[in-house]
Amino acid sequence: MTLFAMVLIGSAAVAQALPVKTYREIKAWKGDRVTVVASAPGEAFTLVSAHKEAQRPWADALFERNTAEGKTLVRHAYDCANATYRWMGEARRFRDLSLSITSMDQMRDRRLEPGTVEYQLARYVCAL
Repeated sequence: MTLFAMVLIGSAAVAQALPVKTYREIKAWKGDRVTVVASAPGEAFTLVSAHKEAQRPWADALFERNTAEGKTLVRHAYDCANATYRWMGEARRFRDLSLSITSMDQMRDRRLEPGTVEYQLARYVCAL
């Protein structure tokens, strides 16, 4: 088996592990900021809001990360079918999210890796 075939099979396996739920129309959800949807040592994430585009396996989400130092908003965009995400900003206040992006490289597609917080967040949002 070629390396290309192994990477392709591995990518498909990761993508298949994420739920890919689509809708006929745009859907939006408001989180309660209480229910923890993902966690790692010293941090817990709650959903602020999420939305999915009509008939596409994409989702955008805004989370609140709670740590001992305080609360931070984190925005991600997900391609549920391909198991990738984009970091779209992080700040203490909503109006400062876009200011946290200082280069296009920060918003590049990143592979979701099982066992990471990003993967937990993606599984939650992709299943909505």
